[in-house]
Amino acid sequence: MPRKLAILIAAVLLLSLQLSAATDLFGPSGVRPQAVRQGSLGSCYFHSAIAAIAATDPAAVQRAIQTVNASSWKVHFADGKNESVYLSDVQYTRASGFDRSEGLWVPILFRAYAQRTMRETLLEAVAASDFPAIVKSTGSSIFSNSDLLLLVYDRAVRSAINQQGDINRKQLANNLDQEMAAVKVSPSTRKTVLNMLDSKGYFDAFAAKIKANGEMFGAYRAVGQGGLPERVLAAFTGKANGLNVGSGNDIVSTLTRAQRSHLAMTASTGSGSIKGGGNWYVDSHAYTILSFDPDRETVTLRNPWGDHPDPEGVFTIPLETFVSAYDRIAFSDH
Repeated sequence: MPRKLAILIAAVLLLSLQLSAATDLFGPSGVRPQAVRQGSLGSCYFHSAIAAIAATDPAAVQRAIQTVNASSWKVHFADGKNESVYLSDVQYTRASGFDRSEGLWVPILFRAYAQRTMRETLLEAVAASDFPAIVKSTGSSIFSNSDLLLLVYDRAVRSAINQQGDINRKQLANNLDQEMAAVKVSPSTRKTVLNMLDSKGYFDAFAAKIKANGEMFGAYRAVGQGGLPERVLAAFTGKANGLNVGSGNDIVSTLTRAQRSHLAMTASTGSGSIKGGGNWYVDSHAYTILSFDPDRETVTLRNPWGDHPDPEGVFTIPLETFVSAYDRIAFSDH
């Protein structure tokens, strides 16, 4: 075979592999809100926020994910921090039904955000413990710098958490020991990590933070949106705010400003049904705001389930209906 032809064939094959990898990562239709589909968890606050970013700045999503190799990625957050995500954890998210999105980009971001939350949880738990200062310093250093122990904790929690987000302490200790042994963590580090659970302050702080973010680790029952959509938007865009929905001019001016500035927006319903709620309404649920038309006074939203209503979960309602149905909006704020 002529050398030039061989080089050309090799280049075509390489391009084909790159295109295939890109298709696996971003799916057949690329980064768009309709590609985001929430799974079996009450993670609407995450999926609606990621869909909102995809609607307003898809390039930011693409920049956030760096492919390291065929089985790992590095996710960059707006504050400059990074989390490494591995294919086995993405596959766990998919196999468990926690995400049904096109491509791998949504579960990659989902795992990265969960790991970021876990790292913050561990550091807060160390600070709340009653261990001596030198032990606290060691623990903080371990959890700040070790991706391995972070993943050990992340994986150990999965079968130690119930649907309400509560942690079984004994099961957690057993899981941690098994996970550390599996990745050959040294006996001295294993002992240090397990001894930390003996501090009531440590475990109580850890359990409380996990419960508040239980959907990230396999708790099926949503604790409630609270400030969570804002936190997700802030993590990936740098800054976010929220506003309680009311009938005054604030909501109209905020929606108008967000629309003009291409800000990512979500809206959350309260508990209980509403008068005139259609097949689009779900209580205690977060939606993506796709657009606001100030002239027609209508709001177009999307349910992150990808349905309810069909097709694609997208629907448009009058502003008056929006104000009566939704309790709070969240928006990125550049």
